Amino acid sequence: MRKRNLILTGFMGTGKTRVGRLLAKQMKMPFVDLDQMIEERQGIDISSLFQRYGQSFFRELEHQYCQELSKSSGQIIATGGGTLVSLANRKLFAQDSIFCLEAPFEVIRERLSRSQKRPLAANARELWIERRAEYRKFLHRISSWTHSVEWMVERIQVLYQLEQQLGLEGQADDSISIAPGNLNRLSDFLTYVNPHPGSQVVVITHPSLQALYGSLLDSYPVLLVPEGEASKSLEQASQLYEALSQMQIGRRDLLVAFGGGVIGDLVGFVAATYCRGMPYVQVPTTLLAMVDSSVGAKTGIDFLGRKNQIGAFKEPRGVFMDTDCLKSLPRRELACGFAEVVKHAMIGDTELFEYLEAGGRDFEWIIRRSIRVKSQIVQEDPEEEYTRMVLNLGHTFGHAIEKLSAFEVQHGEAVAIGLVMAARFSRQQGYCSQELPERVVRLLQQFNLPTELPSNVSEKEVWAEIAYDKKRQGHRVHLILPYALGDVRICSLAIADFSLLPKS
Repeated sequence: MRKRNLILTGFMGTGKTRVGRLLAKQMKMPFVDLDQMIEERQGIDISSLFQRYGQSFFRELEHQYCQELSKSSGQIIATGGGTLVSLANRKLFAQDSIFCLEAPFEVIRERLSRSQKRPLAANARELWIERRAEYRKFLHRISSWTHSVEWMVERIQVLYQLEQQLGLEGQADDSISIAPGNLNRLSDFLTYVNPHPGSQVVVITHPSLQALYGSLLDSYPVLLVPEGEASKSLEQASQLYEALSQMQIGRRDLLVAFGGGVIGDLVGFVAATYCRGMPYVQVPTTLLAMVDSSVGAKTGIDFLGRKNQIGAFKEPRGVFMDTDCLKSLPRRELACGFAEVVKHAMIGDTELFEYLEAGGRDFEWIIRRSIRVKSQIVQEDPEEEYTRMVLNLGHTFGHAIEKLSAFEVQHGEAVAIGLVMAARFSRQQGYCSQELPERVVRLLQQFNLPTELPSNVSEKEVWAEIAYDKKRQGHRVHLILPYALGDVRICSLAIADFSLLPKS
């Protein structure tokens, strides 16, 4: 196994070089200061290089050196303050461990006053404000103001070692872990993702899951939520607020959502709103939650009978999956998860679709492929401005079906029917082949998922309910329709035209 590089980033004056040298000494790993490397190779100091050739030239040169360093392993690398602001550079180090050092600007300004070698120090405040949003994207941000160098070095070593032990897949997915038997390492994972060492950790779960996994949760206080979609409510959220307040839980403490989609959505919403936001972790125990609801930062509760009508975007600190949990799932619940897998395969993974058609059932591989599709889309459009809408394939129909059935049709089952309705509607409009909806039906039936509306719900009623979809824009609704496997598109329909649409 490749030994990861340990990357130190952060604004100028946060102590990257000092921390890096001490880490290298204690960990017996080679140390590289990127700016120093550039100066030695180019035979000119950074300030003169900026003055003579300009910042654009420097950034291109810096990228070339990042390409070289990314091919190495087992090194400690201190970057420049702007190096990993570049998405291209971050991608180069996607399989390495990244730690961002931080300090208030007043502290940085005092430190910078001692140096004459900072080419961008003149406009440091504006630059610091500009880069903060990028720095906040890193999972591990460590204050070099409130902690000693020795404390930071010890903390970084612990996190680096945990990352290796947990088998995390790299910085792009460094807060996601998927493996059988993972729950036996839950405490290590919580240590890894907790931004405030020593803070309180509270687990929120269902009574049935506490009975099943109680021995693994004994180290933490546990709050119980009744089973079922009805728990995604303002009333249940209010009860959790009250319980957390009585326990004197604050915004620096950590919530753990231990369960399926209901728990994940509810706890995520509470984490987004309690104390104006606090960190939380997803520990999904169902296939549906593993491949869909635990990834992507959407949280929500139901309101007035409509799914996720109130909610927020709140990224979990980490997602911890134990595929052994799937062994205890009822068949119906496991099947519901495969509806979301099929959705992701239709959106962006033809190989996954064909693997499922052929009867492939390697859960770990399936989950990884499914998450990859969703994660790539979410990274491009984290707050669903436009392109992320494609992840609603089957869901606009599905949410309507859930409501009209009084939630007797489970979410995954409703999505399965919604996928078929979307494929058939696409065929009616001449967008896809005759074969596509037939393949979708056959694949869903492999998992014993429904592909037709229940007898007490009509297609006319579904279209009428879609008119109230929370994602509508004015008098139009966006439907996600498949044109081919791996090719889904956003189609805008006027609500006034619904009555004119052909019915399948």
